[in-house]
Amino acid sequence: MYLVGVGPDGTLSFHATHMGRAMGLWSDGQRIVLATANQIVRFENILGPGQQLDCADRHYLPRVIHLTGD
Repeated sequence: MYLVGVGPDGTLSFHATHMGRAMGLWSDGQRIVLATANQIVRFENILGPGQQLDCADRHYLPRVIHLTGD
């Protein structure tokens, strides 16, 4: 999964994380739900309005993981 944004100097910013065989993705801006071949992972943005962490206005952490099997 790749997250793409704009850095503080206006350049593109990329973050990559390996989650296995991605099958579906949904987001509403505050959370991301990723379905893979054997799990469903919900990421939540931990930053509040106006907060930043390392120049980013969103910081998603995995909060719930459902193992589904094959």
